[in-house]
Amino acid sequence: MAKLKMKRYPKKPKATAGVSVMENYLNRCKEVDKENARRKAENGKRDTLRKRIAGLKQKI
Repeated sequence: MAKLKMKRYPKKPKATAGVSVMENYLNRCKEVDKENARRKAENGKRDTLRKRIAGLKQKI
């Protein structure tokens, strides 16, 4: 499998946007941060497994 790409932040709200819009933006940014952390951990785990597999000698 290919590495998972990191998610991008949503578009920032305008300065004249309402309070609820700004709060929703912050909540979505938090969700993106959580998802990116999960993907980063999964990518790291995949790399370590590849290294372990590459280090093993194949038995014939």
